Amino acid sequence: MLNRFEGWGIFGMKILIGIGLFGLLLDLVLKLIIKNKKTLNIIEEIIVWSYLLLLAIFFYQ
Repeated sequence: MLNRFEGWGIFGMKILIGIGLFGLLLDLVLKLIIKNKKTLNIIEEIIVWSYLLLLAIFFYQ
């Protein structure tokens, strides 16, 4: 995974790019499934707050 030329910064950038692409894919799928924009925004906000809550629980344990 890491060789002598790569540091943790490159590894972290790859992870963050993967998370971003997953978020874009999830957003695209939700847009195709849910046509009402208000409902879509509410569901996406619930997903974001749930993810932030899980991160807070994980890091502040």
